[in-house]
Amino acid sequence: MIGGGERPPAREFVEQKRGRLQRQIERGRPSRFKDIGRREHFYLMPEAATFLVQHNLHEKVLSIDRFRFDHIEGKRTHRNVAPGDIEYRFGYWILKKIGRDAGKWGWAQFAPLIPARDLRPLINLAIKEGPSGLETRRRSAPINGKRSDSLSLKHAAKPTMSRRVRSSELSAETSSSVARLKP
Repeated sequence: MIGGGERPPAREFVEQKRGRLQRQIERGRPSRFKDIGRREHFYLMPEAATFLVQHNLHEKVLSIDRFRFDHIEGKRTHRNVAPGDIEYRFGYWILKKIGRDAGKWGWAQFAPLIPARDLRPLINLAIKEGPSGLETRRRSAPINGKRSDSLSLKHAAKPTMSRRVRSSELSAETSSSVARLKP
């Protein structure tokens, strides 16, 4: 299916991931994550995952994972995290092309770059598919004396086109500031 639609490997991969997620949820087994400070591990129970094959790169599957915080093991550095808090992970899977893993799907190690054309469909799909969708939920405990939302998509911006600004469009004040920064 070159030139249009998903290639079978992406569809098969997504179905495999959905099956694994469903089995993990049924078993009640949380996912283990290493803390960035390397002093603790935290456990998150998966609740949902949304997958979307990128429209212009069929070897890339965008994902949003929804987790519910379960517990922490080790020296606790995150004091404001409470059981039941909801966390979202944005990421992507890529069909590897180099080395012994060539031809296999693997978790990409960098933050995802999502085309504007795919962002809204990905978010809408996550809202539709999630157990209660992507939701705004008040935390059970305030952070630093203030209440906060876990996630709010109410004001998600529509994709816009960016453009370079010509120096003639800069105000006189901005132009002089930029000129002072040049060596």
